Amino acid sequence: MTGELEAPNEAFVVAQLRRQQIVPVKIKAKARDLAIKIPGFRTKVSRKELAIFTRQFATMIDA
Repeated sequence: MTGELEAPNEAFVVAQLRRQQIVPVKIKAKARDLAIKIPGFRTKVSRKELAIFTRQFATMIDA
């Protein structure tokens, strides 16, 4: 069985699973994905591109 659980630490995950009478064999942390994904595109938007877009969008709104 596999799955994902959002938790502050590994001990919390173990406790949650044991309460459900599930004995975890392996637990690994998932890297946090800071890039923004746009549906329909396979590439991620970089922080620089997001900053440029945000600035340009703000300029359009103020116009």
